[in-house]
Amino acid sequence: MLDNFILATHYVGVVNQGAEMKFTSGCVLLLLLLCAGTASAATLKSSALPGCDYELVGDITTADAEKVERIDTEVDGGVTLCLNSPGGSVTGGLKLFELLPRKNITTRIPPDWVCESACAVAFMAGRIETGLGMGIAHAYAGHSMEPGGTLGFHAPGLNLPTDRQYSGEEVDAAFRIALTAAQRYFRASLTEEGEWRAFNEYLLARILETPADSMYRIETVADAVLGGINLSQVRLPARVGDAEIANLCDAAFIVRGPLVYRVPKSTAIESYRRVRNEGEFSDEDRAFFRTVSTQSQNGRIVGRVGGYDVRSATRATGCEVTFDLVHLEESYVFSHWLANGAEIKLITYDRWDDSHPQDWWRLPEIEVNTFWVPLWYLYAPETPLVALSPGGTGEPAAPSAGFEATHVVESLDTGFLNLRQGPGNDEPVIARMDHGVAVAVGELNARGWAKVTLQDGRRGWAYARYLVASD
Repeated sequence: MLDNFILATHYVGVVNQGAEMKFTSGCVLLLLLLCAGTASAATLKSSALPGCDYELVGDITTADAEKVERIDTEVDGGVTLCLNSPGGSVTGGLKLFELLPRKNITTRIPPDWVCESACAVAFMAGRIETGLGMGIAHAYAGHSMEPGGTLGFHAPGLNLPTDRQYSGEEVDAAFRIALTAAQRYFRASLTEEGEWRAFNEYLLARILETPADSMYRIETVADAVLGGINLSQVRLPARVGDAEIANLCDAAFIVRGPLVYRVPKSTAIESYRRVRNEGEFSDEDRAFFRTVSTQSQNGRIVGRVGGYDVRSATRATGCEVTFDLVHLEESYVFSHWLANGAEIKLITYDRWDDSHPQDWWRLPEIEVNTFWVPLWYLYAPETPLVALSPGGTGEPAAPSAGFEATHVVESLDTGFLNLRQGPGNDEPVIARMDHGVAVAVGELNARGWAKVTLQDGRRGWAYARYLVASD
């Protein structure tokens, strides 16, 4: 099964960085090389998909950068490369990471496409020069995924076979190789120009905290906000009230506020809880000053949220937001351009007037930080991204009606099992089902593939060998 060779291929990619690793027996390295040869390399071709000029599909290898290098990017509007890959060689992913900004190529993940592991590294490097220069456009025009796409990260790892013992020298060499890969991830996180940055602090922390046999996926609005992931083709809320304005300003404060909000210790939701003084982060004194207001003026929304923390008892930070109502028409689907965003002003005021907290925005201004954010920040942080698709509801997805689990995924070797559009390893990946996930199994074909339904209603095919009947 092709999927079982991915981690071994990933190992070979690390070895190919030039670090030496000596084995007392050549069989282990031979096994890994055979696995790498079994996995199919990615294919690059012109694409007919909307929003895609080219598509790279399959396992990432060190040869893919040479293929992409030959793309002619001297065209009006730039070139967008769409990605569909479960991963592969980390060296191949890093080579693409270094190439794409130089070629000024944007990256994209269409609905139902998967980009994980080494592919995710390449995805984050998407960038293109625009007439607006190295400013706001780059913050949102470099890489984008559509709701329904899958983006996943994990730390580099070797995942050596467990059917033999290793000497101390071998283990030490393996550790040094893994450490070298982690250092390259860190250096990649420092890649920036103007306001464009490939990896922010939050995403780098999540990558290095996620073991190589697991996956951190961008699944909710909070994940995308903190990870700096742009979403495209998103249906906007049907209405905007105080709750939506609070969501937008909270997200804006998180991405520009103190580091403690941008790099939570647990999930991305923790950042919102800190900002809102909720749960273990509650502070009655500061919560008293949190105010939210929304007004409609001449076809525009004007909202204000007060009470953000600036680590000073004598100052207050408020958020003011404005955007055009025309962008909230029911049929409107927006992308990443500035006209589809909201103007944010984070304002530090001279002194808080305890007697009139509702009039905080009338206080003298000390500092004003003005920038733009995308309008999908209006959604609640826990909202699943799949719910933001043009056909979605914008509300958290409910379990599929009538869903009754019959089997569970049992894949201890890789920790996941791919759900594919058809019964075959060459079919596109719809989702990765983690070990232990409950599924409903329908028909079983003669080649050992089962038709599978997930709890969220998605359907596809998976290899039946890794599905065990539930009790």
